Amino acid sequence: MLRPRPRQAWCPRCDEVRHARAGAPCPRCSARLVGLPRGSGPAHWLASWEALLQRVRSLLPALRAVAVGVVVLMLVAGAFVAGRSSSPASAASAAPATTVPPTLTLPGGRVLVGPQRYFGWQETRGETTLTLRAMFTAAESTSATFEVTGLDGGWTVEGMEDLRVLDGQGRRLALTRFAQDMRGFRSRGDGDSVITVSLQSRVDPNAVASVSIGRLILGQQLEESLAGTLVDADLKRRVDQSEPGRASAAGPASCPSCRLQVRCGVCQTVRVAGTAYRHDHVTMLLASTSRVPGESLANADIIVSGASGQIGSLDTTLEGGDTVITFDGRDLAGITERGQPRMPFSVTATFNRVRFLPGPWQLDQRSGSR
Repeated sequence: MLRPRPRQAWCPRCDEVRHARAGAPCPRCSARLVGLPRGSGPAHWLASWEALLQRVRSLLPALRAVAVGVVVLMLVAGAFVAGRSSSPASAASAAPATTVPPTLTLPGGRVLVGPQRYFGWQETRGETTLTLRAMFTAAESTSATFEVTGLDGGWTVEGMEDLRVLDGQGRRLALTRFAQDMRGFRSRGDGDSVITVSLQSRVDPNAVASVSIGRLILGQQLEESLAGTLVDADLKRRVDQSEPGRASAAGPASCPSCRLQVRCGVCQTVRVAGTAYRHDHVTMLLASTSRVPGESLANADIIVSGASGQIGSLDTTLEGGDTVITFDGRDLAGITERGQPRMPFSVTATFNRVRFLPGPWQLDQRSGSR
C-alpha cells in the first residue's frame, strides 16, 4: 500500500512548519520551504505531539496571567453587583446610620450620654492660664470643663462668676451665672486645678463660638494646729479612781500646782492670746491675725483631741474675730494613760481661704494667639 507523500515543509524564515510541499513558496513570507526528514508514522506523530507540548509549555505564563485577570474582574464585578443590590433606590429612602452616642464617666461612676466637643481654647494672665477643655451635653444640661495652671501651691478653682457662652452671632447660649458646681476633680498637682461646672440650660457644643468669665474664685484649705499640755495630778488621780460611768467630783476653783501650756509652732492666721484653768475646765483665747474676709476663726471647724481620742468642746467667736475655746479637763484625763499627770492635747482649726482672679477671661478660637 502506497502512503501519500506528506504535505508538510519547514519555512526557514518564519521558523514554522507549513502545510505545503517542499520547494513551494511559504504562504506567509514567500520563502522557499524546506522538506522535513522522513520517518515512520508513529515517530512522525510523536515528534508533532512533542512540538505541540513544547508550545503549550511556552504559553503557560501567559495563560496564568490571563486566568488571574479573569478572577480579579469577576471579584470586582461581584462587589459592584452586591453594592448595587444593597444600596437604596433613592437618597430619600436611605435609612439613617446607627452610631453609638459618646459617653462621659464622672467620678463616682455616673455616666453621661450625649454630644461632646473638645476645645483647647486658653488665655494667660500673668502666671495663670485658663483653658476651656471640653463641653458635654446630657439630658437638659451641659457641663463645661476648665483647667487652670500656674496657681500658687495649695490653691484650687472653686467657682466662676459671670460665665457667658455665646454663638457666632454673639447671642447667649446659656444664662449669665451657673447654678450648680459639678467639680469632679480636686487639684491635680502643685499649681494645677480642674473644675467642671453645669450650665443652667442645654447647649449644643458645636454652636459655641466664645466663652467669657468675669472672674475666678480660688480656694485653699488652711489648717492651724496648736499643741497644749495640762498638768494636774489631783485631777488625774480622781478620774482614775472614779467608778466607770460615774463622773468624778469637781476640783477646787484654783490649783497652784497645776500648769496649762498652749503654743502654736507655725500659725498663719491665729495666735494664743490667753489661757485659764479653773474648776477642772480649760479655757483658751485665740486671736485672729488675718484681715482677709473668710479667714476668721468664726468660719473654722475646731477640734480638740487628746492622746487617744477627740474631746467635746465649745467655741465662741467674739466681736472682732477672737475666739474662746473651752473643754472639761476630766474628759482629757479620761483618755490619758492611767497614772500620767501630764496630759497632752491638741487644737486644730480648719477653714477655707478665698481669693479672686479678676477678668474678664475671653476664650475663643483665637485666644492664646492675640
